[in-house]
Amino acid sequence: MHTTRARSSGQAEPTRLDGGAVLALLEDEPFAAALEAELPAHRKRSYPPRETLAMFVAQVLSDDPSLRRAVNERIVRDIARGVRPPSSSTAAYSDARQRLPLALVERLARLVGQRVCRRARQGARAQEARVFFGDGTTVSMPDTDENQEPFPQPGSQLAGVGFPQARLCALSCATSGAIVEATILACEGKASGEQAQLRVLADTLVAGDVLVGDAIHENYWTFAALQRIGASVIV
Repeated sequence: MHTTRARSSGQAEPTRLDGGAVLALLEDEPFAAALEAELPAHRKRSYPPRETLAMFVAQVLSDDPSLRRAVNERIVRDIARGVRPPSSSTAAYSDARQRLPLALVERLARLVGQRVCRRARQGARAQEARVFFGDGTTVSMPDTDENQEPFPQPGSQLAGVGFPQARLCALSCATSGAIVEATILACEGKASGEQAQLRVLADTLVAGDVLVGDAIHENYWTFAALQRIGASVIV
């Protein structure tokens, strides 16, 4: 049995972000500009790119992130607007998600992270130095030919028994925790190491910023790269 606890009178109800609410947010600059720049020409469909993106975001943030809930919510919204709703099948929506350009998703993710970081620093914090955390990790992916080519498996794995592996490096805002910049690349090859990628991410920093990293970044090249732009580093 699960017990429930009453919400206190002074505690605000959480904002419910459905597909319609996300679609309204996408009309705001600079999100609208990003959509205009990254969306390719497309024919009229039941799930146009803008609405598909809005549904996708709402789906990920929902307590029930299923395709079925996302489609049902769209149907209810269309009926309320007096618009003919799509089929209740989730296949068309699933295909529409696959057609979203990866470059668009990456660009919007950066814009969201930067906006969250900027708003978190409003007021008194705006007078403080901006502090960012730099870190990396690796992830394995499904063993497909499409993944193996750009993300080959590590040399330590025997041929045919390993999984494609990618390195993720990110720069996150210490005030809000939002990721403001990130790179995804193979784990092997020139400039694929975490130290090299941190120097790529450092191009996002400006004079006066502070970068906090772990001991792997305690080297001349990291210090020189940060000093060149007038930023500080703590490792």
